[in-house]
This record gives sequence, C-alpha cells and structure tokens, in this order.
Amino acid sequence: MTFKFLGWVKVFLILSACSHCTCVEVSIPEKQYEVAKGSDITLPCSFSPARPDYDMFILKWEVVQENKATIIATFYSNLNRIDISPTYEGRTSLDIGTSKQALLHLTKMTMADNANYRCTVLIPGDDEGTPSATTFLLVLVAPSPPVCKIQGTVEYWHDITLTCMSEEGSPKPLPDWKSYSVENVPRPFPPKTTEKDGALSLFNISREMSGFYVCTSTNRIGSASCNLTLSVFPGGSMSGATAGIIGGVVAGLLLLAVLIFCCYRNKKKAKYTEGSVGEMEYHDGDIQDPDGGQEDRMSNLQDRISEQIQNQKKTGMDKRDEDIEIEIGLTTIKVEIAMTTIVVVEIALATQVEITMLTIVVVEITLTTIKVEITVTTIVVVEITLTTIVVVEIVLATQVEIVRMTIAVVEIALTTIRVEIAITTIRVGIGMAIIVVVENALTIGVIAMAAVTILIT
Repeated sequence: MTFKFLGWVKVFLILSACSHCTCVEVSIPEKQYEVAKGSDITLPCSFSPARPDYDMFILKWEVVQENKATIIATFYSNLNRIDISPTYEGRTSLDIGTSKQALLHLTKMTMADNANYRCTVLIPGDDEGTPSATTFLLVLVAPSPPVCKIQGTVEYWHDITLTCMSEEGSPKPLPDWKSYSVENVPRPFPPKTTEKDGALSLFNISREMSGFYVCTSTNRIGSASCNLTLSVFPGGSMSGATAGIIGGVVAGLLLLAVLIFCCYRNKKKAKYTEGSVGEMEYHDGDIQDPDGGQEDRMSNLQDRISEQIQNQKKTGMDKRDEDIEIEIGLTTIKVEIAMTTIVVVEIALATQVEITMLTIVVVEITLTTIKVEITVTTIVVVEITLTTIVVVEIVLATQVEIVRMTIAVVEIALTTIRVEIAITTIRVGIGMAIIVVVENALTIGVIAMAAVTILIT
C-alpha cells in the first residue's frame, strides 16, 4: 500500500512540474488513418518544446509491427539532414515545417503497411511530458476472389465440407454461404448443417442436396464470390452389389434349368430300357418237347407273343406320354429362362433410366451454373465500379485534407510575418523617439552655448 501511495505521489509531482514548466508535447491529430491499396497518404506530427530557446532536436518516424520498431525516417536539426531507411527509399519523404510540424509522405501502399506508426521528438534536456505519439494506418483492400473447394466423397450418405477463403482483403473479409436448387431457386440448408469461418459442413448427403452453393466474401470495401456445383451420385459399392445380385440370380436359374433337363433325360432312358422287343428270348425247348406237349407249348408261346405285343403297345404309349412330359419340362425351362431374361432386361432398363435421369440433372446443373456465373460476373463488375468510386472519394478527401493543412501552414506563416512586422515597427518607433530626443538635446545645447556666448560678450 505504501509503494502504491508513493507511486501516486511521484505521478502528482511530475504533473505539477509539467504544469509549471511546460513539458514537451508530441501529438498526431487522428488515432487511425485509412488509405486505399496502391494510393498515397501523409501522416502529420506536431510537437511543442518546453523551452523556446532549444538549440537542436531529433525527430524520427517509426513503424511498429509485432512489438518491433523499425525506423522509417530521421531528421537532425543541427545538420538540417533527413535520413530515409533503405527499406523505404523511393516511396517515402519527410517534410519539416517552420511551425514545428513533420509530415511523413508514404506512396504505393500495400497490405504489408498495415501497422502502428510512431513519431518521436528528442530534445536534449527536455525529456518530460509526451515525447512521442502513435497512430494506426489501415490499408483498405477489397476481398480477392475466394477459392471454393469440396472436402470429402460426394456420394450418398457421406459427410462433406465446402470451404471458402479469400487470400487478400483488409479489413478481414467475412465469408457467407447460400444454397440454390438445380432450378436455381434459393433454399435453406439441410438440418444439422454447420457453418464456421467459411467452412460449410453437410452431413448424410443425398440426391436432394444436389445444386449450387455460392460463397460471398465481404468487407466494407467490397465483395467477391465463388460457387460450387454439387452433384450427389450413388456410391460405386452399391452398383457393384446390384450387379452381383443380378449375376447370382441368372446363374441360379441356369443351374436349375440344367438340373431339371438332366433329371428328365435320366428318366427317359430308364423307361426305354424296360420291356423292349429286342429283349424277347426264344429257346429250342419252347418248340420241341419230348413228352409231346407241343400244342400246349405253342399256345403258351402265342400267349407270350401276345403279351409282348401288348407290352410294346403300352411302352409306345408311355413313350408318347414321356415325350409330352419332356416337352412340357423343356417349355417350362424356356418360360423360366424367358422370365429371367425379362427381369434382367427390366433391371437394365431401370439402370439406364436412372443414368438418364442423373445425366439430365447434371445438364440442368451445368446450365444453371452458367447462368449463376454470368450473374456473379455482372455483380463483380458493379462492385468494382463501386470500389472505384470509394477510392476516388478517399483520394478527394485526402486532397482536401492536404489543402486544409497547407492553408493552416500559410496562416501560421502570415501570423509569424505579422508579428515580425509589428516588432520591426516598434523598433523603428523607438529609434525615431531616440533621434528626436537627441535632436532636442542638441538644440538645447546650441541655445545654451549661444546664451553663454552672449553673457561672455
């Protein structure tokens, strides 16, 4: 607490001393100056010394960036010399006026000239008060055309991020995203969409999110835009799965047809093998019988022949029935193959229709993109015109300020001349009075001498 009190006492004593003895004061009229990129600017600095009888002083201008000071120009009054830093040679000059004012002229301003500028006056034996003053210089630059990019895979159900960034702009430009449908109709962003520092994040994208996305980068000098065409397609893995399913169905149906055909073929061979005419056997014992039962044997033979004939007829009928069944089976297989072919053709046609629809969407998006680009180009031309008008206004304002400063300097010079004339007039009056007094004294002396001469005579 004691140290704090002593500190306040010290500040009070310094302020009291300055109020009685007039400390040096350095000032800059404005806390901040603004200039358009590529233009020129003049920074004024005025100082008032504590004592009017100072012998010399040193005045310097510095640029302060990231807490590091770099000297721009220095004036030495005793040598009447101005030193310009090599970094600023060719684009900087310093004018020292008779009214204790220093004007720093800077030309061809760039983004790198955004910084604090400090004016300091050093007078030997006069270091109290405010020996320096600081101002900030803001170089105004319209945003450069931003660069728009897509980060991520543009396929169904993926997450992507749209980025937008201008390489140049002062003050720092602010990006803003807008969304348009394929018909170029403004629309809100889908749910869960986030936007931060020019990054637009889209989640679980689908075909409905296809369209145009326009980013506008803006500061108070102007704006610039870029746009993206977003076309969301099904993923490659989904198309492969569909093709695999179709191939598996076709292969299964073909295998089933082959199995049915083989079963019918085996059944047909088995029925043809049973009871054919070529299998009838005749034995000599059937015709010759030592016991004399030839008639009975002939009767039996005839019965067997008749039975064989009946079997052959039945086999023929079975053969016809089998042929009919085979024809029916083959017809069924053909119908199933035809149905499978129809399904495959329908799937292929549906795929072609989907591809055609996607192609139409891409064509619509492309045509709308051309329209948007033409509109954006027109807007850019208008913005460039407005920026030019702003720059002209700034230049005119700067010239008016310079004229005002010149008038002020002339008025100060005229006041100084008037003061000097008044002093000279006073001196001349004093001299004339002295001459009159001397002349009167001489006259009185002559009269006195004449009187003395008369008295002597």
